[in-house]
Amino acid sequence: MRKNRSKSPTKMPIVGDIVEIIVKPYNKNKKVTGKVKRVLTKKKNHTRGHKVMLEDGTVGRMISILKNKSKSKSKV
Repeated sequence: MRKNRSKSPTKMPIVGDIVEIIVKPYNKNKKVTGKVKRVLTKKKNHTRGHKVMLEDGTVGRMISILKNKSKSKSKV
């Protein structure tokens, strides 16, 4: 039986969110903040953090969403 490494899985980011990520190699713990260009993880929830690509091309696992992209929904 596998143990969950994280107490709570991270939420799915969307393109345009401002996020904080850890860049590979993970042993250096380099944290970067940026705007999401692509979400590379397909699952809705991920225990180790969603893998994302920032607008500057940096790829890493998401730690937290700092600012959500505003969603505008119109009712028809």
